[in-house]
Amino acid sequence: MLKPATFKIFLFLLFTSVFYCKAFAAPVAPVLNMALAGNAQVALMWNGVTGATGYTVKYGTATGTYTSSISAGTAGSLIVTGLTNGTLYYFVVTASDGTGTSPNSNERSATPVSPPPAPSIQTITAGNATVSLTWSPV
Repeated sequence: MLKPATFKIFLFLLFTSVFYCKAFAAPVAPVLNMALAGNAQVALMWNGVTGATGYTVKYGTATGTYTSSISAGTAGSLIVTGLTNGTLYYFVVTASDGTGTSPNSNERSATPVSPPPAPSIQTITAGNATVSLTWSPV
């Protein structure tokens, strides 16, 4: 059994070590909500992390392997441009603050695609206050 003075010191050490660990812990991982593909780009959106001073988007062409990264500042979204259409990309986000960097967020993937070609109009027929169009399928 601990003497009262020893017990008080024990409580003080326990409290301060819990406080110290909590006060200097790296931020929690963001939640990556969306990866929406476009033409040579992917739009990403994630939940912000309290206390984060910046975010980094990491991506690559193999799940779990991120060969490129972009600083996203303090925003909760980013459009990654310069991607290759038809290539599957995998994305994660990390949050950072003065104490460190969070673990990776959940992973999302998307494949940028080229827009479809414009349709070719075949015929235009004028009517009484109407116009009829036919076009070739794309």
